[in-house]
Amino acid sequence: YWDDTMHAKSIPAPDTNAIRIMTVHSSKGLESKTLFIPFCTWEMENSSAQKTPILWCQACVQPEGSEEPLRYVPIKDSKHLAETAYADAQTAEHRDLRIDALNLLYVALTRAADNLYIYADINISSTSGTDPNSVGTLLLRACGMEQDFLTADSEYSDIEQPCFVEYTLGDEPYIRATKAHSKSAPFSFAGVEEKAATLCSDSHAVRFRQSQESALYTVMGARAEDVIEHINIGNICHDILAQVAVQEDLPRVMDDFCQRGIIGSEQQRSMIMELIDKAWTKPELCDWFSGRWQLLREQAILVDGEERRPDRVMISGQEVIVLDYKFGTQPKPEYRTQVRGYMDAMRALGYSDVKGYLWYARNGELEPVE
Repeated sequence: YWDDTMHAKSIPAPDTNAIRIMTVHSSKGLESKTLFIPFCTWEMENSSAQKTPILWCQACVQPEGSEEPLRYVPIKDSKHLAETAYADAQTAEHRDLRIDALNLLYVALTRAADNLYIYADINISSTSGTDPNSVGTLLLRACGMEQDFLTADSEYSDIEQPCFVEYTLGDEPYIRATKAHSKSAPFSFAGVEEKAATLCSDSHAVRFRQSQESALYTVMGARAEDVIEHINIGNICHDILAQVAVQEDLPRVMDDFCQRGIIGSEQQRSMIMELIDKAWTKPELCDWFSGRWQLLREQAILVDGEERRPDRVMISGQEVIVLDYKFGTQPKPEYRTQVRGYMDAMRALGYSDVKGYLWYARNGELEPVE
């Protein structure tokens, strides 16, 4: 049982007086009274991620003798690109990279409720110039300390480069700089001066964040559990159909979901089977799940820089069928708008005969989208 199942299980940690260590990405939506960010030094543009970054740009020049036009071309990102027709694309790419770094910094800084400590390893010489090379340098500039490090008579001017800068944002904000440890020596707390610290929480601030499920209980009371189960069933059905190429695949996929524990009971299996079986009452759906079509399931389509991901696309020559599943009870106008976007994307890929449909599984309705 350990080899088959138990080794993949995790033990949930209770919310007690303990230290939690996590990445910035995994901290989204969470909050802590006291937060430490020990490595606030990621680059504004992660140039080291790959040696030769490639940008996919809209083609400005078409090759001679080409029967079909090129929509996108891979261009190597280099300083010489600024002198070409792809300069605007390069500018937009670098702007997006900087925005991503700032978004990550925003997530990190907004996890703290009462106390926030930020540690940044900063090369003092890199603080000069127009663009900061890291979010740590950017914070140094935002706190108004950049010139203090560069001024000859500053209290920080005798610090060896690089240095560690500690920002503490709270009732008494301060910035402290310390000499960096030798990179060749292992880090150690031996001989470090002990300092007393007092952490104060703001008891007057009352914060309440209502989760989506608790909101259902507030609005619907006892019916909330039925609504949540209704949503779960729809999500499972959607994931099952993403793996079903032809009608005969359904029992195998259902067994797989049961074995993995996604379908938790025989009653739930029967409900899902009954819901999906409504598809086979429609001649069109039987044809689309027959195997005679070239099939694309939840494949991303990139059109004008936007990614679109239809549930199911069937292709036969120039004929294309776009199908989107819906497991709610109420049709919405935005559903049709969504499918029209998928249809436009397929037309942009060169297909002339494109049709779109919405399948409302719970009532068995198949709605064409004009």
